[in-house]
Amino acid sequence: MLTVIASWELSVPKFSFLFQECNVEQDGKSVTIIKNFCLAEVFDVGGMTSSNGDLKFSFRSFSIDETSSGDQIVVCKLKICFENCPKPSEGECPKDGNNKLYNFTVNGKIQ
Repeated sequence: MLTVIASWELSVPKFSFLFQECNVEQDGKSVTIIKNFCLAEVFDVGGMTSSNGDLKFSFRSFSIDETSSGDQIVVCKLKICFENCPKPSEGECPKDGNNKLYNFTVNGKIQ
């Protein structure tokens, strides 16, 4: 399991943030593990917690087919909100086409 942490070093009351989208990138290929604030259960993405300005989650490591290097990076887009960020409902998680394979859910894999 790998843990991804985003840290907010500013002390700004009433602001919060959420992972909007995260992709694992390797040799120019990309796999989405968070999409529209929903977590891909197929990669055991879950354990989303927030404390002391840190937001973190974990996922099971994997290798992307047809890549030669073992180097990967995780690239994320964050949404910054005043007060609390609204969480999507289960019905808003992507379920169409290839998204069905990822099993995107609001809570992801319960760890």
